[in-house]
Amino acid sequence: PLTQAAKEQGKWKRHEFKTTPPLPTYLVAMAVGPMDIAHNPEFDLKRADGSSLRIRILTPKGKASLATLALRETAPILKLEEAYFGSPYPFAKLDLVAVPDFAAGAMENPGLITYRDRLLLMDEKTVTQRELQSFADTHAHELAHIWFGDLVTMKWWDDLWLNEAFATWFAAKIVHQYRPDWQVPIGKLGGKTWVMDVDSTSAARRIREPIISRGDILNAFDGITYTKGAAILQMFEGLIGETAFRDGVRAYLKEKAWGSATFADLAKALATSSGRPELPAAIAGFLDQAGVPLIGLRRDQANSLSLSQSRWSPLGKAKLEGGPWALPFCWRSLAQSKSTCRLLGAEQTVPGPAGALLPNPNMLSYAVWKLPSNELEELLGSFQTLSEMEQVAVLQNLRKLYRSGDLSPSTLQRITPNLLLSEHERVVSTALSLHGELGRLVNDEQIDAWKKLRNALIGGLLKRYGWGEASDKDSARWRLRNQVLSIAGHAGHRPKVIAEAKVISDAFLKGQSVSRETLSTALSISAEHGDEALFDEMLSQLLSSNDVRRRNSLRGALGRFRFDRVVERLFALVDHKELRANERSGMLWPVAGDHRTRVEAWQRLKPLLPKLNALLPRRGMRYLPYFPGSACRESLDSELVEAFKPWIQKVDGIERHLKSARENLQQCLALRRAYGDELIEILAP
Repeated sequence: PLTQAAKEQGKWKRHEFKTTPPLPTYLVAMAVGPMDIAHNPEFDLKRADGSSLRIRILTPKGKASLATLALRETAPILKLEEAYFGSPYPFAKLDLVAVPDFAAGAMENPGLITYRDRLLLMDEKTVTQRELQSFADTHAHELAHIWFGDLVTMKWWDDLWLNEAFATWFAAKIVHQYRPDWQVPIGKLGGKTWVMDVDSTSAARRIREPIISRGDILNAFDGITYTKGAAILQMFEGLIGETAFRDGVRAYLKEKAWGSATFADLAKALATSSGRPELPAAIAGFLDQAGVPLIGLRRDQANSLSLSQSRWSPLGKAKLEGGPWALPFCWRSLAQSKSTCRLLGAEQTVPGPAGALLPNPNMLSYAVWKLPSNELEELLGSFQTLSEMEQVAVLQNLRKLYRSGDLSPSTLQRITPNLLLSEHERVVSTALSLHGELGRLVNDEQIDAWKKLRNALIGGLLKRYGWGEASDKDSARWRLRNQVLSIAGHAGHRPKVIAEAKVISDAFLKGQSVSRETLSTALSISAEHGDEALFDEMLSQLLSSNDVRRRNSLRGALGRFRFDRVVERLFALVDHKELRANERSGMLWPVAGDHRTRVEAWQRLKPLLPKLNALLPRRGMRYLPYFPGSACRESLDSELVEAFKPWIQKVDGIERHLKSARENLQQCLALRRAYGDELIEILAP
């Protein structure tokens, strides 16, 4: 804050500020440019003790009116965070900055948090539930950093997870309190399932990976640090209880305020608050080795339950090293409401419950479980008696069993129709995604049969959900609705869906008001069936628009066109002067996974690598080894090495991604070898 009013000094003004508290060096920031300031004293944070915190949003010139929603909703989120930490926001001011061309999602500079502009600038008449959730999750994450990262900072980059894993875990907790109708805990199960794949290659890094090079630092900003780290925090919070965990966090922050800390400091505080001296070693087991525990459950004739532990490996991998872990793990009989929980080691035998067995209810443990086939069938037979979150958790575990060769495609095909009858939109959405796993097996000759199969699945769902009404505020229903419509328009080529998509798209392009909840789906379907003239119209509107959300919708649609020259047209846009840096990669990736465009896209990408290395923001070059992966052919391995090996010494961190991309290819090939014959039977007329 200013110490006094500005002093006139000729044509200059002199501003004097109070001394800033100690800051981590990477969080010194300035924002410069033609801007407006959005502020309303009504939306400042007001506390019970009579104190208050001024909250402002700095926007590009002329955009302040779009900041009202974010301005109003900041105080409620921040109030929940202050209550958890038991201490007020520790800095003297809070300005949020909507940056027009920002590669990251946001950055937690204390007192001057920067965001991609679309996260803060929202028209309340058209904002979607998905956009609101994105704002709230990112906002809660950045505000959490004010305590975990700014007030207390990791001593070195190997403890980056102290910042990012904590903020990711904490944001989910806060947003669930802020908007319980969004059911954030269920939504987070998908991310946990995804990161298990990342965590199951020989190239997988540890959460606390030794930092030797700049590339190690860059690679630390990944799903292992954020998503796996958050899952580990959630798991151990479940073990010791929310109150003990919160008290440990408060003690840690109080002791280390305005300084640096390590994992040992946090672990010590949690061990003290919970009275569990074994906690630091148990947590360290997940931080200091890669991998996902696989828990095998088996009952003998005396009904004793044996639990064994190994490391989960998908098909196509040599046996992965790692484990055992000190794993908090629960299970229950469907005949009982209460779960049994243990801190598991390598192997354990306990009295077994009667009835169907549900391992890892709600997927609280970072682990995959495996039952004998007869017990899995018994569980699936009682599937509808489970809670919504338990159902989603079971389906996410089935995804892991499929990828490791323990759940056949024919079983997946058999159970899907019943799963789609669920009354829970999140369950139906997860079931559609689970069935979509079979798509990785499909070769070019099987594409039409696969599309026909997918289209047949959604007949009842299309009638049930349709295009929806703008008044509907259920975020899960909108997500499923878009999923179903996308299958109908792209795989099904359903005339009524295509016609309605065209009506919505035409209205949008004419500047008329349309429902934004299904707009991106409508535009992508119209693009799928559109010609080059429509591409030109959408491109023209993208390049001339200053509305970030309109740009985002149009950019997404451009990648869905499939006329003959579309790859050439999209690649030519990568260095277009009217594209923002954070929009450039959106011209490349949409054609990478489509069987109609991926061959040409890969061939065009390789000579473009030098230019892309200079153009792509935030180390985007590192991820290009994954670009041709959907082709899933043997010769691709040597092509990857030939294309990217020359860049290993030039691009920090790319070596790990090249290794991981090659392993992903081997997994895809292994799935085809293991399941190819079954897929032929499934796709037979």
